[in-house]
Amino acid sequence: MIKNFFYVHLLLCCLFFYKASYAGDVQKNGSSEPSNISASVNDQEWQTISIPDLFSFQIPPSLKSENDISKSTAKFMADLKNENPSLRFHHKTMDSSSTEASKDFYTVSINVRNRNDSERKISIKDPLPLSQKKLDEIYELIKAEANTIEKAPSPKQRTKLVFLQKPIITRINGIDSLYIVQELQRENNPIVKSSKYTFLNYDKEINILINYRSEDSKTYEHEINQFISSFKFFDRSSMNNEIPSDALVIECRRKGGHLYVPVKLSGKKGEIETYMMFDSGASMMSLPEAMYNKIQTKTSSKTIQFATANGMSKMRISNITVNLGGVERNVEVAILKKSDEGLFGLNFFEGLNFVVDMQRSKIYIWEKSKTQSDAEFWNIW
Repeated sequence: MIKNFFYVHLLLCCLFFYKASYAGDVQKNGSSEPSNISASVNDQEWQTISIPDLFSFQIPPSLKSENDISKSTAKFMADLKNENPSLRFHHKTMDSSSTEASKDFYTVSINVRNRNDSERKISIKDPLPLSQKKLDEIYELIKAEANTIEKAPSPKQRTKLVFLQKPIITRINGIDSLYIVQELQRENNPIVKSSKYTFLNYDKEINILINYRSEDSKTYEHEINQFISSFKFFDRSSMNNEIPSDALVIECRRKGGHLYVPVKLSGKKGEIETYMMFDSGASMMSLPEAMYNKIQTKTSSKTIQFATANGMSKMRISNITVNLGGVERNVEVAILKKSDEGLFGLNFFEGLNFVVDMQRSKIYIWEKSKTQSDAEFWNIW
């Protein structure tokens, strides 16, 4: 008997996964091409999407959003508090016609569930508390549900489970994920390979569902591996801090589901005041080369390797002075040649506590106490 709500919900999610993986016959979709809501598009045109306080990831050029991506992301952020939002992408040829679409059956869904208060809160960095016994229970439950659906009264609902891999715990960039793979087939339809990754991030459960025709595995698997590897998660357990009354409050702008922070950037050549998009998935701040040249007289020769969805990319870095709400710090920035917008990364907050309030478009900042720093030191080691 599974008593813990966490395990029960995972099992129920697996049942939904089985039903949703084969999401029916391909339909026409009149959605528009996605607009670039982020400054980070690399040379291979992979588009970076950043959801503050949750995650960032890159979408390959072969996929597009089902709806305008700025509007979809804004709705996603608005729904995070009370609903279970999702972002959906499909192959760019899937809105041409049903016949052509079936040849390129390729979809990605990213769903987020608000976890119940009774569920154990798990940091994104913690190991998933799933024993082999629990994994076996999930496997048997999916098989039992598959047997039921295969005998459904309506032929349109009957789905055959062609293959089911035993659920495993896999690590993506050092983060645990429950990984389930199965192959499904409906009558007169191709066999579809469905892969699901489940991550637990304190009060959120993140599910990534990927579908494509099994015969197209060689076409898409490398791209999908890059897509999954591009995910960077914000540790939501750090948001459980109590905000002190004397914390500095930064009033931000909201645009397309993102926060833009007001900053003053200074160098030897001069200074500028601007707004930068806050990116919880960026470990380092970045500036467009044109903006950097306005404040610095020399171009740095120092470079650093960055991991992207298409492998390692070399970028020049330099130091500038950044002032946010009166807090002034000398920070390293990456210099971007092909970008029109700077990203406000997490290296500004080293040695500081901060909480991002998306609902009110505010960031709260305060200094870490000595005790807290010592505790973190011991946690690291």
